[in-house]
Amino acid sequence: MSGNPNNVVSGAGKLYVAILGAVEPTDASMSPYTVPDPAVWTDFGDTSGGFVWEDDLPSTDLIVDQRLRPIGARYVAGSAMTTINVALAEATLANYAVIVNQMVTSTSGTGWAKQEAQVGGLPPLPQYAAILVDGWAPGGFRRRLIGRKALSKPKVQKAFVQDGKISTLAATWTLYEVSDSIAPWANIDQTA
Repeated sequence: MSGNPNNVVSGAGKLYVAILGAVEPTDASMSPYTVPDPAVWTDFGDTSGGFVWEDDLPSTDLIVDQRLRPIGARYVAGSAMTTINVALAEATLANYAVIVNQMVTSTSGTGWAKQEAQVGGLPPLPQYAAILVDGWAPGGFRRRLIGRKALSKPKVQKAFVQDGKISTLAATWTLYEVSDSIAPWANIDQTA
C-alpha cells in the first residue's frame, strides 16, 4: 500500500462561535469556499498551539469464561464524547465571556471595560453555544467542522510574565446531543 502525500493535512485553522441554534453555512459554501456569515458567527481571532477536535467512542469488551480473548464489544450508552480543545491567543474580555459560558456581568464606559463574576442565587442554566472550525482537508482543500451544542469547560490562566510566553484563554468545549433528528456535529470537506 502506498501513501498519498496530498492526503496529509497540516496548517492552522479558524475558530468561530455562535449562539445555540445559529444558522449554519450551507454545505455548498465550501465550493467555492466562503467564510461563515460574520453577522452570525464570531471569529475568535488567533490561537496558540492550534486546536484539537477529538471524538471518543468507548466500548466495553464482552468477556466469557470459555474464551481467552473478548468475543466482541458493545458501545456504552452515554459515554460517546466529542471535545474541542483550544488556547485563544487573543485574551480579550469578549473571548473570556464566551469561554466561561457568558457567566459574567459586563459593563463599560469611556476608556474602560469591566467583567465581574455572577453572584448570588441558584446556579444559572448553562449557556450552550455552536462552534465552527475551518481548517484544511486532504488535497489542499478546506474542511469545516460544526459542533451544534457546545459547553465550555474553561481553565483560564492570567499570567503576566516576561518569559516570552503569551497569556492565553484555554478551554475545552464538550458537544452534547441536540435532538433525535439533529446530529451533534457535522464534518464537511471541500472536494473541488
